[in-house]
Amino acid sequence: MSKEELLSMVEKDELFGVCSSVWKTSQKGNLRGSFHNQQIRDILRHGENHPVLQKLGIEILTNLALEEEATERIGGAGGVLKEFFNIFLKQGLPEHQNHVRRAAGEALAMLSLESRANCHRILRLQVLEKLVAALEVPLLRVNAARILRHLCTYSGSDCFYGLKGVIEAAPTVLKAIMSKENKLQEVMVGLAAQVFKRMTSTESSIMFERAGMKEDELARALVRILDKYKHPWAKIPRIRQFAVELAIWMMHENVKNVYILKDLGMEK
Repeated sequence: MSKEELLSMVEKDELFGVCSSVWKTSQKGNLRGSFHNQQIRDILRHGENHPVLQKLGIEILTNLALEEEATERIGGAGGVLKEFFNIFLKQGLPEHQNHVRRAAGEALAMLSLESRANCHRILRLQVLEKLVAALEVPLLRVNAARILRHLCTYSGSDCFYGLKGVIEAAPTVLKAIMSKENKLQEVMVGLAAQVFKRMTSTESSIMFERAGMKEDELARALVRILDKYKHPWAKIPRIRQFAVELAIWMMHENVKNVYILKDLGMEK
């Protein structure tokens, strides 16, 4: 379907009918066949002047991605992941389309969660450097961090070198852990636990220097997190788990950190 044909459908309100029909079907977890997939892909590709429809198309696929089998089908559908990234990472869009970019990021985070195949597909799109840069953008950074963490966690050991570029995120991640709270802090602690596993001791020292901080400052931040969130909190349910993972890396990385964390009360 060409852009002109798509816009013609919009003028006739036909496309909204297609989206509504697909949405109702997707809520039942029963979207099959290539016709609707192609329709949604066309909306993602050519619908920049119709953000309501574009967001609806994204939400349809996000809703379907709740099912494991559908997650793999969506990721394997030609061009869907690429179109999501085109929307999520595109610069210069007006502010009234921010909700579309946010929805695209949420969809990508969902599709990369626990899916090795989709993580491999994302790596082949060569968007790693742009995702790292997106950590600096307030609108994008939470979902960019979630996507990067999923890539590190679920891609498998065979992608270790393909993900080496993620270590460039370390200074940004460290600064966010020290200065932010709630959801952003949670995702950044989770990402840090994965990023530092991919570094040598020399590389980690360089990253702390670039961030303008020392390891004992990070240790104090982790202990504060564990003290503050003694029980799971619905809005940030995994922050304690991520903090413990990062603390374990620190202790494995340098035996001195064992004593630092112990002195700060980590054993408690």
